[in-house]
Amino acid sequence: WYDYRGHINKIVMSGNIENIYSRAFSGCGKLTEIVWPSGLVSIYSAAFSGCKSLEKIVMPDSVRSVGESAFSGCTGLTSITLPQGLVGIGGSAFSNCSSLQSITIPPKVKTVLRGVFVNCSELETIYFTGGRPQFVDNTQEVTYRFDGGAPSITKKEPCIGTFSNISDVT
Repeated sequence: WYDYRGHINKIVMSGNIENIYSRAFSGCGKLTEIVWPSGLVSIYSAAFSGCKSLEKIVMPDSVRSVGESAFSGCTGLTSITLPQGLVGIGGSAFSNCSSLQSITIPPKVKTVLRGVFVNCSELETIYFTGGRPQFVDNTQEVTYRFDGGAPSITKKEPCIGTFSNISDVT
């Protein structure tokens, strides 16, 4: 089926699928819609990387982890709804999603790894709905500030790495 990935525009998953493994749907350049299985727990590395026509992602509440580069290069992606039970976001998970404008990090997220939003040129706002997650990032270009329990990030110029092009984080 791999030879036909460039022709797939909709993926419907049902049944007892708990994991979407590495590169499962990578390179499905015409993919515009994903119907998720209700018991999905993990999306592994690069599972949907390069799905350039994908504009919106609404993950089911059962998802606990999004792997490294899972949605990297989804250049048409403008909207991502992360599940409230999400605990970890892998490195570069949403890198090169150049149309993404804002994202909300759910309260149970404990770890956000390096490069998660690198080259997201339209990303201006990251909202946090819970406490401070652990940011694992080697970049010295970003200052993390958490005042009075309300987490925020202040960008230094130039901002490269995990939080490039961020102008506001609430």
